[in-house]
Amino acid sequence: MITLKINNKDVSVKKGSSILDAAQAAGVFIPTLCHDKRLTPYGACRLCMVAERKRPDRLIPSCFTPAKDGMDILTESKEILQSVKRQLQLILINHPLDCPVCDKAGECSLQNLVIRYDIKDTPYKLEVRHKPVDRMSPLIERDMNRCILCGRCVRICGELQGRHEIDFINRGIKTVVGTDDMRPLNCDFCGLCISTCPVGALTDKIFRNTTRTWKLQKKEIVCSHCGMGCNLILNTEKGKIRRAVAPVTSDGMLNLCVRGRFGWKAYEPEGQPASPFIRINGAERQVEWTEAIDNSAAQLDMIRRQYGGQAIAAISGDTLTTEEFTAYHNFFRNTMGTGNLGSIAAAGYRNVMEALISNHGSSCKIGSIENIENSEVLLVVGGGAAELHPVLKPVINTFLKKEGRELVVISSWPDYFSERATLPISVNPEYYETFLLTLLEMLEGRASHSPSDISGSGLSTTALAKLISMIQGKQEITLLTAPGLFCSSDALGRLAVTLHNRMKAVIPLGAACNSRGAVLRAGFTSSLPSERTIPQSGSFPLCFGEDIFRKIEAGSIRALYILSDDPLENMGNPEKIKKLLGRLDLIIHQSPYRTSVSSFAHIILPSATLPEKHGSVVDLWGVEHVFKPAIALRSGVMTDLTILTKLQNALEKCRPGNPGENFMAAGKLSATASEEPVKQFTRPDFDKKLFPLIMTAVPSLYGNGIISRQSPELLQLKGGLKIIMNDSDLEKLNLNQADVVTIMSPFGKASGQVEASFNLRPGNVLALNVTGNPEALSLLDGKSAVTPVNILKTEAR
Repeated sequence: MITLKINNKDVSVKKGSSILDAAQAAGVFIPTLCHDKRLTPYGACRLCMVAERKRPDRLIPSCFTPAKDGMDILTESKEILQSVKRQLQLILINHPLDCPVCDKAGECSLQNLVIRYDIKDTPYKLEVRHKPVDRMSPLIERDMNRCILCGRCVRICGELQGRHEIDFINRGIKTVVGTDDMRPLNCDFCGLCISTCPVGALTDKIFRNTTRTWKLQKKEIVCSHCGMGCNLILNTEKGKIRRAVAPVTSDGMLNLCVRGRFGWKAYEPEGQPASPFIRINGAERQVEWTEAIDNSAAQLDMIRRQYGGQAIAAISGDTLTTEEFTAYHNFFRNTMGTGNLGSIAAAGYRNVMEALISNHGSSCKIGSIENIENSEVLLVVGGGAAELHPVLKPVINTFLKKEGRELVVISSWPDYFSERATLPISVNPEYYETFLLTLLEMLEGRASHSPSDISGSGLSTTALAKLISMIQGKQEITLLTAPGLFCSSDALGRLAVTLHNRMKAVIPLGAACNSRGAVLRAGFTSSLPSERTIPQSGSFPLCFGEDIFRKIEAGSIRALYILSDDPLENMGNPEKIKKLLGRLDLIIHQSPYRTSVSSFAHIILPSATLPEKHGSVVDLWGVEHVFKPAIALRSGVMTDLTILTKLQNALEKCRPGNPGENFMAAGKLSATASEEPVKQFTRPDFDKKLFPLIMTAVPSLYGNGIISRQSPELLQLKGGLKIIMNDSDLEKLNLNQADVVTIMSPFGKASGQVEASFNLRPGNVLALNVTGNPEALSLLDGKSAVTPVNILKTEAR
């Protein structure tokens, strides 16, 4: 620590801190426009000038001048005040006075400084140059007439997000911030540029012209689009959400991704059910809550008594609160007598998490974000870590700024992190799971393969040797596991268990909003009762959602209770899933949203979204977030906890003498649906002439979960099924960028738009935006995200 004086006030800060950091620690205001605590100091605006007491006429920029022990700093003097005013007047030469129509009014840093320093005019008269305005880009409007060239947007896009989508163009008075050829943005649309812009040059198009900032109420919640647990502020007006922004802490503004910043309309679902429905013999009817709850209770009670509690199963999208998960865990285990509990949406995360807990118990080193920051090496096993959790991008990019840090990525496709890895290990997709098992054998010292045996994997033996040496070395390594889009193997979980004791920490990725809370706090699983009674060892199912559907196929499960999940939108081979659903005596779909499985449900119970609830969730780092309702509960819906309370009360009325014949709302969907045999797909060696390419279904940055699919803005960015191919493959097939093609596998076909990639291996194809797309899901056999395909250009009609 070092100690210095700021305006005669002693302050101690860490060595390496800037004078600006010291002033802020002392509570002394210094004006800035180009400074953002998330970014490397830049010194562009020249507003943060200070002076040492011994040299008051020599002004120095405080934002990037290191603080030194014993300094005596002045932040207020005649010379400093004149300097600040002069800089503000220079900035105002080209900045329009359009505050009445600018959405930034009321929270504009320049506006605040002009008022603070009483700037009424500027003595500098130059011809105003009109600059381009981009209103074509989705979600973000860029008006360079308001830009003050602070460079914050350029730096945050490059330093934190790693995209470098915008930059300074031209020189001198012609300098503007823009894209090449001033084209519309083609980026992640994370909105970090909006969050850092101190003026109204970059604004939120959804928020544009809707209201004024001083009319907004601020409600803090936790984002529910993935399991990262990012805090966000919902800005509301008269109970309606207007925008979502990141909170500001003592360490600066927090980061959000495209889903958190622009996907908030999923919290106000329009056109979704606002009252329950029941389906009798295929005919859907809207009913009152009392009738829907009585039907649910009677049917569940009848199945429990006729077939036993294990004939009932529940799957969850892992978006309930921990309190709700605990209540439903007790209900299904104790009241209904079933252990068939799991998730399809978060099956890959649960697979790794429960493997670790089952084998290592309460001493399991499940890591936090601090483990990433303090590690020497990050080992990411699996592709799509940043695509599953986009806010990992600034986390990992910040990690890589530190000297000597290494990022090792094992992936079957060129995801965001493999392109930034210091040691990228690329594996052919059809060999990926085999490679993980081979690596497992090598680490356990029981390898039965020679280096030549892995030649089909496509990886470098040199890279593999370096990886093994690194794991067996003394560096502090944190392991991050990224599951495939569809859980199909326990290889990743087994590898995590084996590497556990050699790692600083293990961080399973792929969690939904409250997956960790569901597994560890509430015990909402088929194997773990609670965090307090974790078994020291034991077996676990392969994937809990898939295990439930295997039991449905075997006929041992007769009722399915679905909590904000959807097997028809999250599993491959949807036709097979439909036939399995048709075998069930009862399907209850409880969700804020009407999705594909709603058409098969016998009872539909509309529930509340997370911002409408009280409660808590636990993010994938283990941090608990407690929150209150940010918006009013929509008319006609109930929270999941309220629904359960009413359901339990109704069940108490279902005595043995009242089997529920008067409440027969369920019934089969149709005789043909339930009795038709389920087609079994095998995986033979397919003819490579018919299917010459290998397709991998991969996660989308814009979201794969049920909540992200309810946002019209995110759906617009996705633009349907995307087929990504190597340039050489495009040329062979006589295809151009954005051509519409038909992609065929042995199991189905779909229509999509092609995109080119220089990084993808020839012969490999990536499929984006598969979840929620029945055609795209039909390409998969339901067992793997990898399948052989052929691609044909769709002729224009």
